[in-house]
Amino acid sequence: MSSRMRQLLLEGLEDHLQLWWLLPDRDDVPNPEDRRRDVLQLVEEMLASGWFEAGFPKSNGREFDPWPSSAQEAVARIARDWDSLGREPNIGDIAWFNLTPIGEAEARKYAARA
Repeated sequence: MSSRMRQLLLEGLEDHLQLWWLLPDRDDVPNPEDRRRDVLQLVEEMLASGWFEAGFPKSNGREFDPWPSSAQEAVARIARDWDSLGREPNIGDIAWFNLTPIGEAEARKYAARA
């Protein structure tokens, strides 16, 4: 497992993750198309792992409303919405990510080691 995935698991214990937070640093990946590609690959990895689900937080901010879609469908939806947005996602745009019960168990294993 990559260090980035471990970091996301640990962050997921604290709060829902937003799409914009997954963007690589512009100094590391300056080209917008490369940044988009990298984020979509990361999202696919996150969702395919079964540790994360895509959707939006409910109005109470604690509960989560996941999309009823496969990893591939969610990635395609995010890509379409990103194209429609016409810019890189910002706070609250397009999608959020939440740990699944399996992801939370995996994250707690890493948190215990830290």
